[in-house]
Amino acid sequence: MKQVAVVGGGISGLSAAWQLASLNRPSGSLKILLFDDPASQLGGWIKSVSLRNTLFEEGPRTIRPVGSQGAATLDLIYSLNLQHKVLPIPKLSPAATTRYIFYNNKILKLPSSLPSLLSSNVPYLRGLVVSALLEPFRTLPKDDISIDYFFSRRFNSRLADLGSAVVHGIFAGDSRKLSMKSCFPAINPRKSLILSLFQKGHPQPITWQPLQHPESQPFINGIQSTSAMYTLQNGLQSLTNALTRELRKFNVEIIRERVIAIEPQSRTLTTRHSTYKPSAIISALPAHALAKTLPESSVRDALAEIPFITIAVVNLAYTSKLPHDGFGYLVPRSQVDSAKPVLGCIFDTNVTKAAGVDEELTRVTVMIGGWWFDSKEVPSDSKLREMAVEAVRNSCGLEVPVMERVSVHRESIAQYVIGHADRVSRIENAMGGGIRVVGASYRGVGINDCVLGARLAAKNVFEDLDI
Repeated sequence: MKQVAVVGGGISGLSAAWQLASLNRPSGSLKILLFDDPASQLGGWIKSVSLRNTLFEEGPRTIRPVGSQGAATLDLIYSLNLQHKVLPIPKLSPAATTRYIFYNNKILKLPSSLPSLLSSNVPYLRGLVVSALLEPFRTLPKDDISIDYFFSRRFNSRLADLGSAVVHGIFAGDSRKLSMKSCFPAINPRKSLILSLFQKGHPQPITWQPLQHPESQPFINGIQSTSAMYTLQNGLQSLTNALTRELRKFNVEIIRERVIAIEPQSRTLTTRHSTYKPSAIISALPAHALAKTLPESSVRDALAEIPFITIAVVNLAYTSKLPHDGFGYLVPRSQVDSAKPVLGCIFDTNVTKAAGVDEELTRVTVMIGGWWFDSKEVPSDSKLREMAVEAVRNSCGLEVPVMERVSVHRESIAQYVIGHADRVSRIENAMGGGIRVVGASYRGVGINDCVLGARLAAKNVFEDLDI
């Protein structure tokens, strides 16, 4: 019987194993092995923790339903019979339309429409109308460029600093180093951003495949047409927990051993106790972790060159109410205190309230560090808690939390620096058919990107094995 080894038990590895199991269901002629380090949790850093009936998300907390990637995740949710657990956040709710930035020790509301843009008091937006009129006539070099350079050249330095706040919210990274091409593949840096907004449709970075369950289409259409984002009852870990349960039902062998060596050419995989020779290998490990398993080679060096950042997440709960509606605020680079590098705050309670869930306590999540931790030691949990509590006090007026939880995710978010796309192409070409790589290290850090990328890789492996 042919075997496929999936290495890594985060959302990408679980999704790849699930897709293989689904394709294998009619014949049952494929043995699927899923390897995950016993020191880690299946599901990666999608982790939902309930403390005294209060839900804290240590990792992502919402999913956007848009596009091919969004449809792939909704199709997965449907196939796991989780559609009744989806909590949609309506497109017109404040949690979907209202965003803030932290500027000069104040929270400023960002405009959500053209009239509000024209009357906005946000300093970053001064002169934007003139810059927007000139933007179609400003050219950019053909080479890969940074996000910061794109917005500085296309618009102005003020908008580039505002863009740095958005990058903090997605990558916790430095917009002066990250690649526009790799981080925002739907935007062509050499075409006018303003003119593209008036064109129908946007290119998808990954080719869409037909739904695994065509009967899920009405469910997907309903969520995509009415919701800006969604979460799940009992947290997003409900998704990875369901995947784990279903994989066991379909006889996927989950091996809680760390893979210490992989030989791509011979497709040999070694753990501390055993050696395996599967017919195919899908790696869902972070690039730096995969590099450590490979023999010396140019591909190992290329994998190791993909940088990762460490981010601290501090969950807080209060008895007082938030003075602001909306999703939360982000901090532009120029406003970050290097000694206390708070990158943003999510108003979790507002998000679940928009989904129709009432709560006794007010929940917020503060994000700290990211690329600011590259040059300094990560503070202790008590120091991180102090930073988070001070940030919420200064921005929202909430004083003393009644519950808190500090999580430090080390080397957790891949940084798509300039040249990332070429590096990924070199890695994939050098691997040949020996290993297929999936996950947030390569072509998108979001849950949707991981699910769709894993699905495509599993489908290709299954077809290559000609089962």
